[in-house]
Amino acid sequence: MTTKTPHKHAALIIQWATGETIQYMSIGGKWIDIPDCTYIPWHDNVAYRVKPEPIIKYCNVYENASVGSSFDDIPEAKRRDPDLNAIGMIKIEFIDGKLLSVSMV
Repeated sequence: MTTKTPHKHAALIIQWATGETIQYMSIGGKWIDIPDCTYIPWHDNVAYRVKPEPIIKYCNVYENASVGSSFDDIPEAKRRDPDLNAIGMIKIEFIDGKLLSVSMV
């Protein structure tokens, strides 16, 4: 009896079938989303991955223009400010270790 070798991208194909967004590595070295309705050829020589979720951090901003430590959620950031003297809060998003966006919340 012969043993069948699973497809190189079998795990990703299953994740795609359950609704995950799939990306491929472009020739320029950038990850590109594959639209949901697109047929994916699953070439052996192409790198694919499930699109990672962004890492989100929140920081308090103070009157003296300083920024506090980063926290994983807004309630934690507010709870960790004992003086409650923050004048605002910023949301920072990263993906693949790179800055994606910064916004006031």
